[in-house]
Amino acid sequence: MNVLTDALNSLEPKTRSTEQHGVWTVTNREPITDRVVTFIEGSTEEIVYMTVANLLTEAIIDALQAATERGVTIWLAGMSPAATEKIRQGVPDAKLFDSLWDWADVPAGCLLMADQEKTLASVLVADEGEDGPEPCDETAI
Repeated sequence: MNVLTDALNSLEPKTRSTEQHGVWTVTNREPITDRVVTFIEGSTEEIVYMTVANLLTEAIIDALQAATERGVTIWLAGMSPAATEKIRQGVPDAKLFDSLWDWADVPAGCLLMADQEKTLASVLVADEGEDGPEPCDETAI
């Protein structure tokens, strides 16, 4: 039994996720995208969203479109023209507002606020994996 317990304790998850006082830290794009989609799917009133173009997936656009069909207001700001256009094509009812900064000019990944209750913010970071640094990975809280 101790051998099995030791072996299980030595395993590390494929993606790291930790919680501290109700705040989760999530690494890697796929689980962060999953969390963004979950927040969007659970929203009932309003979503504020900023992102860089290379993090914008079809799953996120589909979730935003489904949210507008449920009557959720989508607010977009500070995104690159490419990201804004991509969302506007899939979610034509999204509303634009001015931001204090251009999201594409900072090392940010995305910012999502759902129903003024849940917030996810991510940054792009160099990934120092076994095969050397990757161009960019993502970490979110």
